[in-house]
Amino acid sequence: MLRSELPRSQFCRVLLASLGGSLALGACTDRGGTDPTASPGPSDGGGPSDGGTSGDGEDIVGTPAPAWPQPAAVDPSALPDLDVLTISDNTLHMHIVVPQLGGHDTLNTATREFAEGQEQDFRDGLPPAPSDGGDSETPPMWISGTWQATALSADIAGFVLTTSYSPGASTGQERRSLWYDTRAGRVLSPGDLFVSERLGDITEAVTTELEDHIEDVDSAWVDSALDEGSALIAFTADGDLLVGFDSHTVGPGSAGAPAVALPDPDGAGWLTETGRTALAATLDPAPADLPDRPEVTVHPPVDPSDGKFIALTFDDGPSGSTTPRLLDILAEHEVPATFFVLGSQAQAFPDVLARQVAEGHEIGNHSWSHPDLSGLGAEAVREEIDRTSTTIEEITGARPTLLRPPYGATNGTVDEVSAELGVAQILWNIDTEDWRHHDPAQTRTAMQNPASGSIALMHDIHASTVDAVPQVIEDLKAAGFTFVTVSQLLPDPVPGERYSQAG
Repeated sequence: MLRSELPRSQFCRVLLASLGGSLALGACTDRGGTDPTASPGPSDGGGPSDGGTSGDGEDIVGTPAPAWPQPAAVDPSALPDLDVLTISDNTLHMHIVVPQLGGHDTLNTATREFAEGQEQDFRDGLPPAPSDGGDSETPPMWISGTWQATALSADIAGFVLTTSYSPGASTGQERRSLWYDTRAGRVLSPGDLFVSERLGDITEAVTTELEDHIEDVDSAWVDSALDEGSALIAFTADGDLLVGFDSHTVGPGSAGAPAVALPDPDGAGWLTETGRTALAATLDPAPADLPDRPEVTVHPPVDPSDGKFIALTFDDGPSGSTTPRLLDILAEHEVPATFFVLGSQAQAFPDVLARQVAEGHEIGNHSWSHPDLSGLGAEAVREEIDRTSTTIEEITGARPTLLRPPYGATNGTVDEVSAELGVAQILWNIDTEDWRHHDPAQTRTAMQNPASGSIALMHDIHASTVDAVPQVIEDLKAAGFTFVTVSQLLPDPVPGERYSQAG
């Protein structure tokens, strides 16, 4: 099963006790008698007109968690008919992505219901707006959901669905494994992977291993999580059985999201035949389907005061479905664009990313999993940026020099880390709010009468945005505009600095 079957009151009890109450606020308490407040911070969907930068306040971080073992990560590009489902609300700093496979309705329903459940829990936990109508100083809440493939063969696919969140004053992480029998079209349970008579041995081994690292392990939670399937169940790259738990469950919040690795699960007699198939798909996954590296086009710089120039930028892709259609439109009209891509999406759709570069478009970094970077510590920010840049470089041969922080949310820590990593922060001065209205006409209206040197924000994951682009291009060409990349407008941006337009 994907989501915990614990009673909602217990789910809320954990959140209230360990997160200060605000994430579970609406779901667990009467909204009228609450104290914590949070206001939406800068975002792709509703920040200040300069692109939505935040202040330089302190990061929302605590003591670093232990380095727990991690599930194996395999390249998902070999998955046939792969697509994703995205649920986002940029004003609320919410972005949740789950995998979808063409022709596998059972899997798609399971991942969709997981994403919708995470969305609902987050919305239920939102505190009321400040009663005086002013802004709260509490850092904004945010939620980021991403996924990775952990095993892949003709018989079975394994996924890890990860939700990171902040109720405004701390961070937490929830992880779920989904094992799917691709031939039978069936989502598997722990009982399909483990010999039922050995579950007690597995529970005992997990508890013993946790007790070596955490004081006061909640053994009852370990037992119930394994029994009900709410624990993360996967394998490491070395073939160990990995069992993981959410933040604030089996141990204190400072422990992060605990996980243990138990060696030789097959030799221990714990795995069923299906479990052995899952292990084999982890250790010897289907080969990645990587494209040839494309040739990178370098466009000449322009002077925004010497004509009418505009940069179209697209966030959150690449998508396996909408981005190729957008590329067809841009090619037909001979328009270059700048794509700020998520690392997780680039890994899933390398062929689309390679096509973007081959057709003369510019690639920027939009983080790996779309969190609010201003709510993370320096090491987490560094991981989000560097992992994405490395993935882009592996596919295209070029490392990006531009970063768009998700939601436009940035602070001093993001400034410092982006400077260290050699990327300038690119915001925007035209926000089409295409993610909110999904209306091509409104997207077109938002693009009327821009100034030369403008940077326009859109999202290539929305079909309605792609529908709007031909008319947007025609309107701007009729007004005398030339389309350029961000680097043409800003040929020498300073790493770490923030830019919302040129000129």
